[in-house]
Amino acid sequence: RTYDYDPAQKKWRQTATIAATGEVSAERPADQLQPYHFYLKCTRYLTCILQPRDKSLVNSLPMISGTAEGEVAGVELTIQDLAPETYWDGHAFAEPPAWLRADGAAKWRYTSVPRWSSGASYRIMARAVLPDGSSGVPDCSVTFRYDDDPPAAWVAPPRTADACGPLTELSGTAFDRDSELTAVEVAAQRQADGRWWSGSQWVSSAAWLNAQGAAQWRFAGLAPAAFSDFQGSYRFLARARDRADNVGV
Repeated sequence: RTYDYDPAQKKWRQTATIAATGEVSAERPADQLQPYHFYLKCTRYLTCILQPRDKSLVNSLPMISGTAEGEVAGVELTIQDLAPETYWDGHAFAEPPAWLRADGAAKWRYTSVPRWSSGASYRIMARAVLPDGSSGVPDCSVTFRYDDDPPAAWVAPPRTADACGPLTELSGTAFDRDSELTAVEVAAQRQADGRWWSGSQWVSSAAWLNAQGAAQWRFAGLAPAAFSDFQGSYRFLARARDRADNVGV
């Protein structure tokens, strides 16, 4: 079985062939042919990519790591950017595929990773390096999406530019370019003494409270009496979180 890269199709091609030849003659009919026994010598090995996980969404990837079992002397990787279908050669993305040697064998890692692009998708393949120096077939592959771009959140202005009277609710919007929004939190600070609203009382440290919704959100946890204790100003903040666990204010 062999694996070859087809530059025209930009994909790996697998070939497996077993061939046998023989003769049938009048002196030895087919039903009298002796069976021919043969053996295939197999080298047992298995590589596995543990980080990143397959079909994952990550916001940081300083290292690729995994394991290998069996008769292996090392592990090689290829890193593909799926959008332009180019491969990391240790310095830049280019064609054709480049196999890069990882550090270690049974437990291996590769740290010369590229500068990942937010919103891009990648595929990593691994193969074993055998004791005789030859390379095994690629037997492990993962794809992942990278997103380190934080979302943004906004608080809608009060009903008037000056005083809005008893305030019981906040609302606003949030946006993320590369991933799905998962949560929005709000914080309220009393400017007179710098204390923060915890949902039930004013406290000394910042308190972030869950809002309802994401792209369009609202927060109804404000107590009117608490926000009329002082004649002065209040500061309201919002922050959003996306599926890659990025947080943006």
